[in-house]
Amino acid sequence: MACTRDAQCGAGQLCYDCGAFSRCDVGCSATKPCPTGAQCVQQVQNCLVCPCPQSRCEAPACVDVDGDGYLPLQCQGIPGGDCAPFDPTVHPGAAESCTNGKDDDCNGLIDAADPACARLCGPAPRCTSALDCNLGATTCGASGCCEGCPVLSPPFCQMGTCVSPPAPHPNSGCLLDVRCIPCGICPAVIDPVCAQLGRGDARTFQNRCYATTGGATVIHAGACVRGEGLSCTSTGPGCAAGTYCRDACPECDADLRRCTKSGACVADLDCPAGLTPPPPMPCPNGTPAPLRCENNACVRSCAP
Repeated sequence: MACTRDAQCGAGQLCYDCGAFSRCDVGCSATKPCPTGAQCVQQVQNCLVCPCPQSRCEAPACVDVDGDGYLPLQCQGIPGGDCAPFDPTVHPGAAESCTNGKDDDCNGLIDAADPACARLCGPAPRCTSALDCNLGATTCGASGCCEGCPVLSPPFCQMGTCVSPPAPHPNSGCLLDVRCIPCGICPAVIDPVCAQLGRGDARTFQNRCYATTGGATVIHAGACVRGEGLSCTSTGPGCAAGTYCRDACPECDADLRRCTKSGACVADLDCPAGLTPPPPMPCPNGTPAPLRCENNACVRSCAP
């Protein structure tokens, strides 16, 4: 399960930041103690992969600590086979949720890989996130199946304002966000740009004039790419290929992060915008040139 902090993980788990991704795995700490009846045991192991847990919660042998009626996997007896002895919602016979990143029924299969989820979907594709579905038309439902998006209802706009292009909902990917924005006289030329209107959304405007007249900030030339505008975490899970996870509104909310086309930026803080930084370059005063966002691209620049 992807995470950004320990509190998002289940009992007996910590959030491990592995650079390219983050996920919950076994562990305990002073700020995330073990459940009642278990103790935190330190373990030292040399790992070649991440995460590499250095602690774990241990309970007295063969005791049903989480009270779900099942004993841990290593115990003999009926009922048994609890693969998550500190999580009362996970045990043999539990319903597989299909979207929470857990093996809810302890059969060794998680979410869409579980046959129970396949039976639920019927002819619809299985999914673990909106990116597995047809963005804008279908989304990943609570059952782990792609299902149709709600029908968009455009607002009635007063004279002098126009309906904006739709933007994807940051979690579902459904095109649900349309607003009344100022209208101006712009050429009818088709030269799409992807622009941000408000707190971190992304939508495709017919051309740069339509975007700026409507109060949007251009992110990059060309239409928004697949998955652009979806919510993500600082380590990037959830973004489609060709996009990276950007702080879409640093002045209003540090946690408001959205997937954005790799290489595109709107502020110096976005650089290197998901790409390998350009090589170092010295300035006339001998200091290294910092990365700056110029014309929505990251460059080395000595300009103040």
